[in-house]
Amino acid sequence: MIRYQSKATDFVENYSLLKAAFKWDHNLINYFGALMAVGEKKQVDTEEIKEIRKYIKSNTTVFSQFRGMNELLVALMIWLEPGAERVFDRTIEIYDSLKDSGFKGGTYLPMAAIILAKNETKKSVESMIFRMHEFYDGMKEQHFFLTGQDDYVFAALLAATELVPSTTLKLIEDFYRDLHSNGFSKGNALQSLSHVLAIGDEPYDKKLEKTIRVNKAFTSKGYKFRDYTMSNLGVLALLTNDPESLVDEVLEVSDWLKTQKGFGGFSLDKKTRTILASSLIAYQYMDDSEVTFEKAVLANSIQTLIIAQQVAMSAAVIAASAAATSAST
Repeated sequence: MIRYQSKATDFVENYSLLKAAFKWDHNLINYFGALMAVGEKKQVDTEEIKEIRKYIKSNTTVFSQFRGMNELLVALMIWLEPGAERVFDRTIEIYDSLKDSGFKGGTYLPMAAIILAKNETKKSVESMIFRMHEFYDGMKEQHFFLTGQDDYVFAALLAATELVPSTTLKLIEDFYRDLHSNGFSKGNALQSLSHVLAIGDEPYDKKLEKTIRVNKAFTSKGYKFRDYTMSNLGVLALLTNDPESLVDEVLEVSDWLKTQKGFGGFSLDKKTRTILASSLIAYQYMDDSEVTFEKAVLANSIQTLIIAQQVAMSAAVIAASAAATSAST
């Protein structure tokens, strides 16, 4: 635990700041906001985040998908970027372009627009939108009933890489098939995990084998990932050649978090707490890795995957909460 103590402590402090400042927002977003700040080696500045939130409100209409329950998550993601207001302005433009190209507005599209805005220096927006359609349409062709707006985030993430859509889509489907044959249940969660595993330069068989080992290690300790949390297995599999030891480290950090205010059994379920611990360990692994070009590329991919995973989980909760609110009125 000593190895991770600094990041874990920073995470808890960041969460406490966000919880105090945004106690009326969905608390899961505060956890993930604190985690993203640790990943960027930043201490949460709640006043800056509030100012960005005001900027979002003043530059969108009351019915905008960037408002309401999405608002804090958007503000946190934008706050992490240099020149936050400029990034938000560009995000709005990209969001409109995505809608014009045929994507549906909703809870998930603003997050996809932010991912594209964050990667604009690497690729043109037009190119990324075209590639996003290639990835999303390919997902839809392979799994028509599973693929929906919740896949926009991963389609945007894949669009920002150098991966070839046709080859990557086949790889995703191979992972989906082979993981299912090794005991993973079919569904949205397995599809998200397959998306994650498409990132990374390791051979297919090695990534498959390590993912199975990570899952078995968690299962043997009473942890089963069956929803959006399943993509976490892919992030961990990309980190190490010793999945069993890594899982032990994750659970050690998770147990420590459980002793902290706001992280106990009444505040968090153990799967979500494990996701948070996994991300802290992933950030530490990236810091500890010897810097080479290949590792730098993988580290950047993993950090983006961690954020994409958090965004997907948060957006799912937001969408479910919005649906529940709508049903009750």
